[in-house]
Amino acid sequence: MNDKLDSEKGQVIIIILGVMILFLIFIPSLVYYLQQDMKWTVRQKRTTTAFHLAEAGIDRGYWKLRENSDYWTNLGQGQTISGYNFDLAYEDIPSTGSPAGKYTINLTSHPTNSSWRVIQAVGLDSTTNEKRSIELVVERAGTDSSIYSNSAVDISGNAEVHWGPIRSEDDITANTDNYFPRKISKQLVINRPPYVAGSGPGDEYYHYYEGAIGTTELNFDLLKSSSMTGSYCSHTSTDTYNYYTLASQQTLNGMQCTDQRVWYYENTGGDYNGNLKITGNTYIYGTLIVLGDLTLLGTGKGEYTTNPPSEAWKEYQRIDTSAENEFYADAGGGPHSDISESFEFGATGNPDEKDGTNDKVTIRGFVYVGGNLNVQANTVIHGAVTVKGQVTLNPGKNLKIFYDNSLTVEFTDAPIVRKYWREKIIDWPSGL
Repeated sequence: MNDKLDSEKGQVIIIILGVMILFLIFIPSLVYYLQQDMKWTVRQKRTTTAFHLAEAGIDRGYWKLRENSDYWTNLGQGQTISGYNFDLAYEDIPSTGSPAGKYTINLTSHPTNSSWRVIQAVGLDSTTNEKRSIELVVERAGTDSSIYSNSAVDISGNAEVHWGPIRSEDDITANTDNYFPRKISKQLVINRPPYVAGSGPGDEYYHYYEGAIGTTELNFDLLKSSSMTGSYCSHTSTDTYNYYTLASQQTLNGMQCTDQRVWYYENTGGDYNGNLKITGNTYIYGTLIVLGDLTLLGTGKGEYTTNPPSEAWKEYQRIDTSAENEFYADAGGGPHSDISESFEFGATGNPDEKDGTNDKVTIRGFVYVGGNLNVQANTVIHGAVTVKGQVTLNPGKNLKIFYDNSLTVEFTDAPIVRKYWREKIIDWPSGL
């Protein structure tokens, strides 16, 4: 019996010794882990503080760009903004009564995309010198519709608008049998029922739309100066002032211009109305600014292949099925249908609508009309049209507008939207 008790006591002692040895092994490791965890926690707090300071810098830079539209333009011309060129440290983020640290900001144009701007910010925890940095890329929203007008738009008769919506601050008179594109009006869409319950993005039209319709303000000074540069294009008119003029009535007759550039026709009052007529067999490419009335009397000459907007299908949801060729660039499938990857203007023969059209283009690009737009000839425009006055169409003529969502025209009253942001290694500027 005693031997058995002695044996059990020995086993207990061995177990106790084993547990003590384990404690002796793991307690130092546990203490070390706790010590390191405290250090990691403190370090994380410091880097988090630096990150929040960088975020504050990004926000301040973003609101600076929104403060004045001239800042956007100046950055595009390579200029800098005082206090936003990594030349000033801001210490306006408090922490228990004292600054949590400081941050600095840099605003520039994007090195490869002239329509983007870059906001960089570096945050620094002053007590530990921990730093974090962020880069945000933004763009100013451009054209978002095939036609935008401050006044009434009449596309009844032989008018067709494709690939992008029509927006108007006034009435839109629709074609009675073309249930495309979307029509968004602050007033009434004529030839449509007066009210649609539950109107949503998929509906063909909106009556009395309460949201923002569009933007119209451009940097006219910059566009005017741009119109005075670049080479001339061939034309049948003897007038050499093809791109900028104060003539009361300018005419582009038979202009052939495949170079992308700016045309500018100014309204200065008096005899100078800034009106323009386009006649003859014409094709122009770029940005057309007419501060008076624009009258289209000529036929198109432009032949080329383009990429339709990938979301062109949104304009045809009332008619779209799984079949192809129900509208231009309709590759079938769905609904919603796939959109053809390429589309040819001036195609020979009688091409399928998904691949192209034998119609030739008169104007390719962005068109701004400060007065009225009058279409008096068969005309194709590939781009976007903004009109301050009314849009009217000769009932015996055809107008086709194909929206181009790749235009880089910037409206000074358009919102600044965020493209992407990322963390980036940027050193704290010396001297700050």
